[in-house]
Amino acid sequence: MKTKLLAAAAVIALSWGAAGVASADVTFMPYTSLSTDIPASDVLITQWGSFSGTSEPTGAALGSALTLPTDYGLTGGNVVSGTVDCCSAAPTMPGGTFDTAPYLSIAGGESATLMTPGIDELDLYAGSFDYYNSVTFTFADGSQTFTGTDLGLLPNVATNGDRTSPNNNGLFTFSFDKDFTSVTFGSNTNAFEIADLGTLPREGTDGSNSGIPEPTTWALMALGLFGVGAALRTSRRQAAAAVA
Repeated sequence: MKTKLLAAAAVIALSWGAAGVASADVTFMPYTSLSTDIPASDVLITQWGSFSGTSEPTGAALGSALTLPTDYGLTGGNVVSGTVDCCSAAPTMPGGTFDTAPYLSIAGGESATLMTPGIDELDLYAGSFDYYNSVTFTFADGSQTFTGTDLGLLPNVATNGDRTSPNNNGLFTFSFDKDFTSVTFGSNTNAFEIADLGTLPREGTDGSNSGIPEPTTWALMALGLFGVGAALRTSRRQAAAAVA
């Protein structure tokens, strides 16, 4: 069982059901209702380094700017620090100040893809959110896309790219009824700014599966052991009867 503690204000979730590949609950919390951008209970996926330039080349050349947990990968996008005129705006963080750490920026017409070990929840802290931003989750049997217009249906979400409004800067949480293996962040125009990404820890402390069985697996194992024990007891009784 997974538990998430959410700060202060009540959270209303919108559910996407039969029309999609997976059932999804999506929530949004403005930065004014948060003490940190990603909940303390999360595994932090985006572990930023000491990068202090204005941008880093796209793709695998993320260098020392970003360290990902085991079994995660990231391609595309730019690592940005501060605001780059015309191209990227530093997100407004809890407390009302602009992000001083590096963040991920997806330019117009581009995308970035996060590969995961198979998780069913993603926390995404977005800055100056716009209707032309999008998030696509890929599952074993298909994909599901949430456009900025879709997410604008959530309470307290605005999609006009405002740099300081709590309705454009805050935490989206995507929860599914099955695992996804990658997430693609896209933007038709400059830009889609993401301060941090996180997920609830599962069996492994880094958010990946460590091989520890799920509760249903434990139940099946117990039934199997019970069956083996019963078979051994029957075999012993038959052997004893034969000797007598």
